[in-house]
Amino acid sequence: MIKIIKQKIVLSGLLVSLLMGTSIGIALSLTVLISDDSSQSVSVGTRFMLVTGNSAIPAGNTEMRVFVSEGQLWEEMLPLTLSEAKNLRWKKDVQCVPNVGYYSRRAAANDLPEPYSLIFDNNDKVIGMYLFSENQQQSPWEQIQATGPFPYPHWGLHIFFQDSAKACL
Repeated sequence: MIKIIKQKIVLSGLLVSLLMGTSIGIALSLTVLISDDSSQSVSVGTRFMLVTGNSAIPAGNTEMRVFVSEGQLWEEMLPLTLSEAKNLRWKKDVQCVPNVGYYSRRAAANDLPEPYSLIFDNNDKVIGMYLFSENQQQSPWEQIQATGPFPYPHWGLHIFFQDSAKACL
């Protein structure tokens, strides 16, 4: 008799948990679907930072770049909009690549070449980055003949923070 009661309690608990989980899931789904406010913009956050190693150094202040000695950490704050990027000598390509966006590079000739390109959408917001290497890389990198500001054979990897399908629209 006690065994049957314990089984019923366990089954009742599972049923209640299932119903609560389902109702919470439906409520969250409806909240996301119903709150389609077109005035809101999707954002990747307030900072975009490239870092090597474990970062314990606060980046920022008035400069966007922070360099440290060899064997230590390296951090670089990157812009999230084209207006911020222009202040840091980034230049957006004039041609938009379908399903990718607008590649960019640092414009100043005295800058060391960056091993990446920021990718902008038609609203001048960063939606991703393109890493490139002249050395052979393993998957998921792909061998590319030429793309964006890299008109020579190289290895490349696209990383998107937002959907790039509408980047050129």
